[in-house]
Amino acid sequence: GNPAWHAPKVQRMIEIFSEHRRSEDWATTFLTEGHRLGIMASTDNHLGNPGYGYLKPTYDWDTQEIGMALVAVYAPEQTRESVFRALYDRHVYATSGERILLNFQADGHVMGSEFRSDKAPAITVDAVGTAPITRVEIKKNSRVVHTIEPRTAAVRFSWRDPAFKAGESCYYYVRIVQEDDEEAISSPIWVN
Repeated sequence: GNPAWHAPKVQRMIEIFSEHRRSEDWATTFLTEGHRLGIMASTDNHLGNPGYGYLKPTYDWDTQEIGMALVAVYAPEQTRESVFRALYDRHVYATSGERILLNFQADGHVMGSEFRSDKAPAITVDAVGTAPITRVEIKKNSRVVHTIEPRTAAVRFSWRDPAFKAGESCYYYVRIVQEDDEEAISSPIWVN
């Protein structure tokens, strides 16, 4: 991807986790320039084992499991058409490899959505980790605006942005960090 030549009908998501690195800053480059992209991850290899295993930083290529980073898709049905429609609609989030569950909504709109509101949307976060969740960040326009530190395996809360102004355009997304440094990051929700 190149933010100077973004094609919104073609490039619908951007990868932030892979077996090579974590690159939230790369996605931020696109988002802050106004490109509306979903957040996804992948193993970024050609081994033909999607969703299986993850690469731990031992770099012992003979014995370690291969693959790291997963994309999670919110699709209404378990069909090829439904999954690909959800991918195109940006109803996705990324994990650094662990199967962290994350549901992020604003006024009932799922991640990847766009909607209009004259008042601060009710942002809800519902997450279940594979290890204790040490930090949940809500980001507005890629800057942290609200943080909680639950130190529990699951967290559920709602929040409204006290700095929201009627008529502004902004986007929100959520970053989950676990005690073992594994992460999940949602696709943004855009409020126009």
